[in-house]
Amino acid sequence: MNIEGLTDFQNDLLSVERKADKVFKEAMRTSGNKLVREVRKKGRKLVNKQDGVYHKKFKRGKVFVDPSGDITVRALNTAPHAHLLEYGHEKVVNPGKGRGNGRGVIPGKGIGRNVGFQPGYKVMEKGAREFEEKREDVNEISKALDKLLSDNRL
Repeated sequence: MNIEGLTDFQNDLLSVERKADKVFKEAMRTSGNKLVREVRKKGRKLVNKQDGVYHKKFKRGKVFVDPSGDITVRALNTAPHAHLLEYGHEKVVNPGKGRGNGRGVIPGKGIGRNVGFQPGYKVMEKGAREFEEKREDVNEISKALDKLLSDNRL
């Protein structure tokens, strides 16, 4: 007994399985780019930096499979001072010139006087939260799945 329609359907399913990984990774890249745009927009609102280095350094990381098996993408800021603006830092007056006794302190000058704490702006956290509320990542993945199924006649 030979059923023709079933083998065509099986071949279509196998084709979908082969192409799914590539299509979902592409959808996650697109979603990651949208996340970076959202975080950058939030950073411009919260952080008043005139030089613009901080705002130009938002990047999308590679798409990867995390230990729980989910396809994931990261957004990050590669500016050398991004962690200070994100999490906060101590305000120090006269911190030294970076030479001297190996601790970055000029002998006799002290290590600086702590005058307070500048709280962090939490740009990444707030931007990611707003992005998740918009649900653009889910929309992007559902579009990719619909396109994958329609391209393979399913």
